[in-house]
Amino acid sequence: MNLDDIIMLGDYNVDVSRPSTAKRKLDQFTKSKSLFQLIDVPTRTTVNTKSIIDHIYTNNQQLYNHKGVLNPGLSDHSLVYTSRKRLSVNKEKVFKTIRNYRNFDQTAFAHDVGNTDWLPVYNCETVNEACEVFQSLFMYHVNKHLPKKRIRVRASTAPWVTSEFLSLLDRRAYVCKLFDKCPCHFHRALKAEARRQCQRMKNALKKAYMSTCVERHKHNPKKLWQNIRLFWPNSKSSQSTIKQIADITDDKQKADYLNEHFCNTGKRIQSNINHDIDWDMFMPNSLPPVFELLDFTPDDISKAIDRLSNSGASSVDDITSLMVKSCKTELLNVLCYLCNMSIRQKCYPDIWKIAQVTPLFKQGSHVDPNNYRPISVLPTFGKLLERVIQKQCLEYLESNNLLSDHQFGFRANRSTGTCLIDFLHNVYSSIDKGQGCGALYLDLAKAFDCVEHETLLRKL
Repeated sequence: MNLDDIIMLGDYNVDVSRPSTAKRKLDQFTKSKSLFQLIDVPTRTTVNTKSIIDHIYTNNQQLYNHKGVLNPGLSDHSLVYTSRKRLSVNKEKVFKTIRNYRNFDQTAFAHDVGNTDWLPVYNCETVNEACEVFQSLFMYHVNKHLPKKRIRVRASTAPWVTSEFLSLLDRRAYVCKLFDKCPCHFHRALKAEARRQCQRMKNALKKAYMSTCVERHKHNPKKLWQNIRLFWPNSKSSQSTIKQIADITDDKQKADYLNEHFCNTGKRIQSNINHDIDWDMFMPNSLPPVFELLDFTPDDISKAIDRLSNSGASSVDDITSLMVKSCKTELLNVLCYLCNMSIRQKCYPDIWKIAQVTPLFKQGSHVDPNNYRPISVLPTFGKLLERVIQKQCLEYLESNNLLSDHQFGFRANRSTGTCLIDFLHNVYSSIDKGQGCGALYLDLAKAFDCVEHETLLRKL
């Protein structure tokens, strides 16, 4: 069910005010589809009973601001009604949809997730089906506690700009209008003076802000460079939208064209690689014991969740790491079950393979697809499965000495700093021994895309 706005109403003949088997089944179905019931007062009243059997369901609870029950006296059933908000769309303005964290109650969210009946997940036979059911149940609580909010995207203001500077800009604009209406010498002088004042204040504010940033972030290079780039932005990545790619202007066609280009990049590069090389010469002489993935524990899942970044970025599943961390304890058992189920069935869940890909411009012509680098945002639960698998694989590689001592990337307790130390040590040792010393620097284009898969599989 991939509709943006769903509303279902009628006589369901199921009383949601009292627990029953029919109510439990109806709740499981509506929660799996992220539907909310709006009516909370009796819709059928008799001499002895009151029940809520006439319902209104929707997947956009925030769009319906008024709902209720009317009794015209025509039947023992009352009329149910709701009113939908009008959405005025201005084509000249840019809007985006975000999750509303303003009234987010983390304790209530964790409580609802903890009380979720995960039995439908455990009853699934395949991991693909189980992950889809799990994600539907989880998204029900996300939509309930973190409803979507539509906001207007406004131009960002430089951090050094003050209200006094904005007032000075308004005065400059006013003086410029006066000069346009009456271009006399007096108004010309006012215009020139207003421009000089704005420029002087702009330079002073920038200088003061830069000095403050250097002093505040002198021990944090990452934060320091983030602020420096505000003053000297990278012109290569200044274009946020792709206007044209290879004579294509339609947005969907551009996305399909870039997707096909990125998917086939590795194949094009590998077609130019010499496959006559005996790759077995790079294999170890003695093979270590056979590697097998062990069952994951809730503690493994907990550590993987803690390692997730605290950013609010989400993939196509619309689930962020903040949501998962908010109810970590309540999700440990079901996530551990899904990860172990994936390993036993030797199947990576399809729903966790779908990534949100953004083409990032590098340099050169904007219409050439080769000048874009794909940036993928993976689903949050997919990251967890990858990390618990990566932990066991890395422990196996490290314990059996299958990694070169000169590999510093993607390894614990190693970094670019230790790589430079090792390099400088070799240079200084050669100089002390009176030997010549040279360095050869290589930059591989599309390094991950052109990995020889057959050799990689043999090594794995």
